[in-house]
Amino acid sequence: MSIQSMTGYSRYVYTTDTAEYQVEVKSVNHKFLSLNVKVPRIFSFLEPVVYSNAQEKIKRGKVDVSIRIKIVNPEMNFTSLNTNTAMSYYNSLKEFKNNAGMLEDVSLAHILALPDIFTFDIDDESADKIKAEASKALEEAIEKLKSSCSVEGGKLGKILYEYIDQIELKVKEIEKHSGRMKEYYKEKIRDNLGDLLFETDASYSEERLEMELAMIAERADIEEEMNRIKVHCHSVKNLLKNTDKNPVIGAKLDFFCQELVREFNTIGSKNKLTEISLLVIDGKALINSLREQVQNIQ
Repeated sequence: MSIQSMTGYSRYVYTTDTAEYQVEVKSVNHKFLSLNVKVPRIFSFLEPVVYSNAQEKIKRGKVDVSIRIKIVNPEMNFTSLNTNTAMSYYNSLKEFKNNAGMLEDVSLAHILALPDIFTFDIDDESADKIKAEASKALEEAIEKLKSSCSVEGGKLGKILYEYIDQIELKVKEIEKHSGRMKEYYKEKIRDNLGDLLFETDASYSEERLEMELAMIAERADIEEEMNRIKVHCHSVKNLLKNTDKNPVIGAKLDFFCQELVREFNTIGSKNKLTEISLLVIDGKALINSLREQVQNIQ
């Protein structure tokens, strides 16, 4: 299974001896699943079925589902004209026309455009058959949507790999400069030792020295952060390679982006070297670009 983008479109037409079903499914990126379902008012009983089927197969994205149904079986007539309502409308419009001095006649089109002219009544057997057939049409449309999303996902996967490779290169460059950080802090302590020589209380001076040495160990060591970045990058690549085991990876990738930013921020707070500062900025910019792409993955 390839990476699934959240951006896709599909259209599927399914014809039976009952009806012709035209299903359109459009999806764009969204943090959670947001479904918008549109079905003809006469078939409003399909809405729970559509919601249930879509939620089962689609995990994230802003998804619009539209179903058009054209009954082709002449024996299945669910519509009846409300004659009394239509006549009431006609008489009211005719009276208004005469009072207003209008020359235009009241036409059938005027009447049919008004609400409650028709009554819709579908028996349980027909409704169940339409539910089953509409569900099949929707299932096929969603499969086509997934194929469309897979094509986009394949393109996204290549982009994500490139960003991860570049992040790993930034870490290697930081490693080249990391040894100089200890030298920087040692030099700082040498300068501070000059002040310690003037301390009259030897025990206090020794305590100050211990504190300064502890600061070196903590502030100058960024090896742990660099190792965690490498592990996170490796984990991201594993997710991208094993999408058959992790079909919905967008949320996990977003989490790794947060962790990568955290580690780069920690390196930045410990660092005092211009070269590393610039590399940290580059690394965080790459993660931001990575995260923008991740937002479009299921």
